[in-house]
Amino acid sequence: DDRRVLANVERALVPGGGFVMDVVSLFGIIREFQHRSWSDLGEGWTMLDDREYDVHTGRSAATWTLLGPNGERRELRHSVRLYTLPELRTMLAGAGLEVQGAWLGWDGEPYRWDARGRLVVAARKRLTTA
Repeated sequence: DDRRVLANVERALVPGGGFVMDVVSLFGIIREFQHRSWSDLGEGWTMLDDREYDVHTGRSAATWTLLGPNGERRELRHSVRLYTLPELRTMLAGAGLEVQGAWLGWDGEPYRWDARGRLVVAARKRLTTA
């Protein structure tokens, strides 16, 4: 699905058109990984976050259990594929997009191996097709 999305992005852009993606940094997740944590959400709500990371598939999965002030309980699950910058470069190139730069966030700090948080990647559609 991710490759299909990038192919559709390439089709939607004019030659030379730009595309920016903002994703979770795999390195940031791995460096600070905790299987379980609790958070106070305010107004009497607490969240239990149970996480897993599958090194074979590159997927991060979490179950968020929300506990409310009146005994309410809600459970949400999500799973997301986390990519390294080289993997994204390969996928973008396969879709006809050239990476112009990569940053730790929107403040322009260059992306690096010990990154935490975000990975912002800018790419551009090739001017000509080969």
